[in-house]
Amino acid sequence: MTAVPLKSLCQIRHGGTPSKANAAYWDGPIPWVSPKDMKSVMLSDASDHISQEAVENSATSVVPEKSILVVVRSGILAHSLPVAQAAKPLAFNQDIKALTPDDAKVDPDYLFWFIRSQGPRVLAQGVKKGATVHSLQSGFIENLQVPLPTRPEQRRIVDLLSRAEGIVRLRREAEKKAAELIPALFLDMFGDPATNPKGLDQAPLGDLIRVKSGDFLPAEKMDASGSIPVYGGNGINGRHSSFLFSSQMIVIGRVGALCGNAHLTESPCWITDNALYVSDRYCHLNDYYLLYALRALRLNQYASQAAQPLISGSRIYPVKMLVPSEPAQVLFEDRAREMESIQLQQAAATIKAQATFDALLARAFSTEGVAA
Repeated sequence: MTAVPLKSLCQIRHGGTPSKANAAYWDGPIPWVSPKDMKSVMLSDASDHISQEAVENSATSVVPEKSILVVVRSGILAHSLPVAQAAKPLAFNQDIKALTPDDAKVDPDYLFWFIRSQGPRVLAQGVKKGATVHSLQSGFIENLQVPLPTRPEQRRIVDLLSRAEGIVRLRREAEKKAAELIPALFLDMFGDPATNPKGLDQAPLGDLIRVKSGDFLPAEKMDASGSIPVYGGNGINGRHSSFLFSSQMIVIGRVGALCGNAHLTESPCWITDNALYVSDRYCHLNDYYLLYALRALRLNQYASQAAQPLISGSRIYPVKMLVPSEPAQVLFEDRAREMESIQLQQAAATIKAQATFDALLARAFSTEGVAA
């Protein structure tokens, strides 16, 4: 099988930014893509739009459908190589490079998949790292050697990878739906705490629980080789070799955009001062019920509106929580555990599908290829 430089198979264009001083430039129908828009592998729109006049009077370019966009300058290059295919004509900024395949030389979809497969190599060998912003080495992408099998074989590889990615997508959708089961069960059994349609007993959180802040543990002091999960403002954020608590705890994110989220920890565990934990309970509240009752309260809405949102006991203690009977809480836990089993099965299926896809993508453009 022959291999040729990528640059011989496509036209390469650089992007640019029209003048912000001309408002008319930013009032047009043409999607103008920047790295923040590169969240999907198929692009049909962007958060900004420009006019044809903006294109004619700036360094940006409009590329046709099937063009391949690659982020070449961004902090995200520290860990990811965003690659997307244009689903319609669009423009882009200077942090992106566009490759328009020559259909007479290569299947455009095949080239798209090839570039996606090269992400690990590009990140390992082709990135110039700066203090905050990284960039691709000049010419690195252009000089990648592209294996060129027959046109039917190119199409077979495209179809195989598309099907495998489709399976991953379906698995993720199923996993997302499974994650909605327990919150739906909570509403079905107890109702919305904001309206209490079932007329259950209610009490302020301050009459039901007491919360305390965890202990400070800077990232550089964590032991990455340890087995103890460390909980911060949004669940597990590291590992350590020692623990603060030997049993499961209910934790609530204290700071950050996602403060107010609740988790049931593994045991043993460490809880940092970026989280609160339930230290005392003044009535019977089992772990599962309390966890989902706190989530149903959407505690994030009670956070301070500072640059760094935060919650505290004083902010959440006045919030009223539903207090159902002990048998009702036990029944909820039993049903929730059954649904949790479904969630774990879906998560395992997603991991397996992703691993299969990753293996196919890695092999498709290797010397071994993938079997028919």
